[in-house]
Amino acid sequence: YHGLGSFKNLDQTKWQEVGEYGNLLVAGDYLVVTTGSKAMVYTDVETIRKEFIQRLTQSPPSPQAFLEHGDIMRQNEKLVEAADSYLKFIESAHGDPRFEKKVHDVKTELHEIYFKRGNEAFASTDVRQHETAIDYFRAAKGFSFDEATFAEATRRLAESYERVATEKTDPAAKKAMARKAVEEYQEIVERSR
Repeated sequence: YHGLGSFKNLDQTKWQEVGEYGNLLVAGDYLVVTTGSKAMVYTDVETIRKEFIQRLTQSPPSPQAFLEHGDIMRQNEKLVEAADSYLKFIESAHGDPRFEKKVHDVKTELHEIYFKRGNEAFASTDVRQHETAIDYFRAAKGFSFDEATFAEATRRLAESYERVATEKTDPAAKKAMARKAVEEYQEIVERSR
């Protein structure tokens, strides 16, 4: 893949698992593992970034490149990069009927990413992260795809406002955060009617 002579031969020992055997090959920045039924390719995130840079910056934008990059970053728990690529996918695929279902799937994925990041920030011992949780839960709410995900994201957003309100020292800031919490809870009640 990376040119002549970039493949490195390793000892050709095969291993036996239940119904499996395989070989290991180093190819440039990639580790290739082959078994009797599949081939797996491993690399680091920096290599992925280098591989995708031209596809992600081309004009006109490639929805497929953003989608693939987002999927790879999501699988590797690089949630911020995944969310960024997914948002660019949605923008570049807007109005293209070929991507309609995939746009819906990506919005669902974005909801899950933001919700997970919100929970991580909420659980942090760093008080500054609690305000970040508000941003993540607000984004998760924006990508809600049904009543249950909307209610859960809104409830967590309200809880975050409550928590931040208790951490504020300024009475006006406390009151403002508490008011926002109440507004979020009221929205859940209103939508359930």
